[in-house]
Amino acid sequence: MYKRQKYDCSIKRHAAREAGHIRVSVQGGTVTLSGRIDSASERRAAKGAAWSAPGVTEVIDHLQLAP
Repeated sequence: MYKRQKYDCSIKRHAAREAGHIRVSVQGGTVTLSGRIDSASERRAAKGAAWSAPGVTEVIDHLQLAP
């Protein structure tokens, strides 16, 4: 649980918009992002924050761009 909280905090700190609607799951070194985003820049920020966390070996992007 500690890793998940750490990733959530990292995403909230680095994302251009509030990341409360982005769900983060962590299994080993794999971070999966899901939820609805408003822009490509929000996707880049969330993925960048996930990759910046120590121990991450893979980021799976299941984010959906809102119409």
